[in-house]
Amino acid sequence: MSGLAAHADAGRWESIWVYDHFHTVPVPSEPATHEAWSLISSFAATTTRVRLGQMCTCMSYRNPGYLAKVATTADIISGGRIEMGIGAGWYEHEWRAYGHGFPRAGERLARLDEDVQIMKQAWRAGTATLDGMHYQMHAWCHFSAAPVAAGRHPDLDRRGRREIHGRLSQRQRPRGGHPEQVVERLTAMKKRGLGYSIHYFPEAAYDRSGIELFEREVIPALS
Repeated sequence: MSGLAAHADAGRWESIWVYDHFHTVPVPSEPATHEAWSLISSFAATTTRVRLGQMCTCMSYRNPGYLAKVATTADIISGGRIEMGIGAGWYEHEWRAYGHGFPRAGERLARLDEDVQIMKQAWRAGTATLDGMHYQMHAWCHFSAAPVAAGRHPDLDRRGRREIHGRLSQRQRPRGGHPEQVVERLTAMKKRGLGYSIHYFPEAAYDRSGIELFEREVIPALS
């Protein structure tokens, strides 16, 4: 994984993403699944250019105040290269295995809303107070008086940060194919408003040929 991160950092990729799961998906199996924010902090220390994101952090797996601290620390280590991916969570087996139960979708989304409120307060003001239905935070403050804003980068701020980071639905995701087919699909999606795409290479741990083919024939055609 460190080798892949170094490859991306030295090449034409703009970001590296990991998923926030404790088990393999879509069903649990034997291979190891490493904790997302530990990986992010490792990449923050060993890369210099690429941005680092999660696709995406399950908010209810961690206390929101603690998560804000983790993300901020990783952002400082990286020099401001963290992208904070967030979501309400969906993997029932994983929730139950770690003792979180599995609340209905409405409750999971309500928790997400409270989590985001707490993190935004902490990052903007250095303190966070919320007496919510799911989370309570009272004058929590462990940041300096002039905190580094998580996810900010001077070069990106000067040229304007990208606005489109939304995940595509399963029907919208371009499937594999020849480079020309991938370019055609992504070009069509760009015309419909796609501004940023994240690509998954499942064989990358033992075979980089797909990544290298994408670098040679797809990225230049879309640049």
